[in-house]
Amino acid sequence: MIEWGIEKKVSSFVTDAGANMIASVRKLGLRSVPCYAHALNLVVKKSIENTPGLEDLRTRSRKVVTYFKTSTRAKEVLQQVQKSTGRETMKLIQEVDTRWNSTYDMFQRLYEERQTVGSALAVLTTKVRPLASEDYETMAACIAILNPFKKATNELSEEKRVSGSVAIPMTKMLLHSMIDLTGKTSHATAKILGQNLIQQMTSRFDGQEDSTACNLATLLDPRFKMIGFHNQGRAHATMRRLVSECASVMRTSLQPSTTNQPEPAHPAIHPADNETPAASTGYIIKIIYTNCIYTKWDYKSS
Repeated sequence: MIEWGIEKKVSSFVTDAGANMIASVRKLGLRSVPCYAHALNLVVKKSIENTPGLEDLRTRSRKVVTYFKTSTRAKEVLQQVQKSTGRETMKLIQEVDTRWNSTYDMFQRLYEERQTVGSALAVLTTKVRPLASEDYETMAACIAILNPFKKATNELSEEKRVSGSVAIPMTKMLLHSMIDLTGKTSHATAKILGQNLIQQMTSRFDGQEDSTACNLATLLDPRFKMIGFHNQGRAHATMRRLVSECASVMRTSLQPSTTNQPEPAHPAIHPADNETPAASTGYIIKIIYTNCIYTKWDYKSS
């Protein structure tokens, strides 16, 4: 940072939750902000691993996909079946162990092509066991539970701006979605998966709204403001901190100059002729407080 001349411009590092990364940032005397996308990936992976039967279904699905990926004959037969049934020629998707959304994509494509895959396996000589109808029922129910996380992952991947303000509202919406979907599903495996996701989200993001970098970013984002917080007590505490910092800056900027030099152009708001600095500061604080409470919830992930 010294070599590049940015040592005074960096306040935080976004890293994974590895102890070595956190220790490195701490040695630099800077703030470590956990990567939200990486944390979501760990939440879903851990939840899938802790769901009885789902890990086995994932393993058997991976074997089916691997067979069609590595066998030229199997690939040709699958394409012939797809064409004969009037379906678009679609390849199966193999998961990547380090990205949970690839597991979602594998399940979704297998479910969409369940009939053509079954027909192709029926005419092929192979030891690969086809998935049963009960497996596909489990797959469909779990896809529905995981769908909000897929959308959240895509949203974070497509974000063209700094996404720090999105983390708290996204956690709030994911928790609401999981509670709703888990309560509605009647499939036992999907219900356990939903409960695991809620437990993982709650434990992993328990202190998220205490992070200064995240809570101030959310409060100042016009899409969210105070409505983006799950804990309204924390939202009001963040508001008080913001008001205090703004008041401190304004009091400093409103102090009369002690030199005879002309004041430089400054964006600070100066009191009117009939107002004292304190009165003007109080008025501006009211405006800040009002603007941070009232907002329209127009975020596309809601």
